[in-house]
Amino acid sequence: RDMMQQFPPALQHELSGMDLTDIVDRTVMLVPLYFVGNALLFAFVGHVVGRRVLRKLKIDVPGLKPIREWRLPRPFVWYYLAALLLSLLLPANSQNFITAVVANLVPVLMFAFAVQGVAFLFFLAHLKRKEWIGWIGIVLMFPLMSAISLLGVFDTAFPLRDRLRNS
Repeated sequence: RDMMQQFPPALQHELSGMDLTDIVDRTVMLVPLYFVGNALLFAFVGHVVGRRVLRKLKIDVPGLKPIREWRLPRPFVWYYLAALLLSLLLPANSQNFITAVVANLVPVLMFAFAVQGVAFLFFLAHLKRKEWIGWIGIVLMFPLMSAISLLGVFDTAFPLRDRLRNS
């Protein structure tokens, strides 16, 4: 509540109309999502920095697979569909354990499928020999998260890569 006093007056007026306890409850409910996001960020940065430092020290450390080879297991599609269905069926203002699990699971799976969609775009770029396709996918990943996530779902559910290789 003290932080609200630091906001501009127009925003203070907007937030005073909303129930501040709902905002605080939703933020607390999403703490596991913040932990998972930070863990992914730190793991990625740690891998990149650590690998470069070890390479300078002449220690050979294997890198990650190329992005075009990254694939999610097929059961993730069912987990995502179940989480989406539960998010539609559960009341928005409930404060139970299942609501917290679903509220954290849906964004994590959406991000995972967005990464899968970018991996598919890198596969397509490698297949067509046009590297810019994959990089555009990375640039558009956050503004178009839903569309790229849907591409990742289709790539996981239906073997699009196998069909493109055979055609």
